[in-house]
Amino acid sequence: MPDAMRRELYEYPARISTVAEAERAQKLRAQASEADHDRVFGRSTSRVIEVGRRFTPYEVAHPEHAYEEHVIVSMRQTVVDRSYETNSNDPEYVNSFEAVPSRVPLTPHRQTKRPRIEGTQVAIVAGPPGEEIHPDKYGRIRIIGVWRSTVYCRERRGSRPWNGK
Repeated sequence: MPDAMRRELYEYPARISTVAEAERAQKLRAQASEADHDRVFGRSTSRVIEVGRRFTPYEVAHPEHAYEEHVIVSMRQTVVDRSYETNSNDPEYVNSFEAVPSRVPLTPHRQTKRPRIEGTQVAIVAGPPGEEIHPDKYGRIRIIGVWRSTVYCRERRGSRPWNGK
């Protein structure tokens, strides 16, 4: 995903104190998203496949097609032995796997739960130049969330918890 680094992702509260920490966290989130985007799925009867192994896929029908090297990141194996039912002693084996290109850094997503913010939130009241507050005909005001990196205004009903309304 060439534009993964341009995508905005807000994390509030971020609990990051330096620019270097913020850039590192942003890079890890983008890498996790890119790894999901480039993920491929496959099935095989090969018994040498294992998680972490690199391989280059190919087509028997079209050997001239070039594919890039992949790394297996997840695998499920199924073995069925019916030797007790029939005279055949050969068990059936099949596996399904997930792989990503080896050029993509494999960064897992975080498993932490999203924080919930109960109650009121802090915002900055925005209005036209020269006016302190500018409500519309419904009594809504424009606010800017302090967690936003760009100006992002929304019209919301304002309230003061201590005024009884």
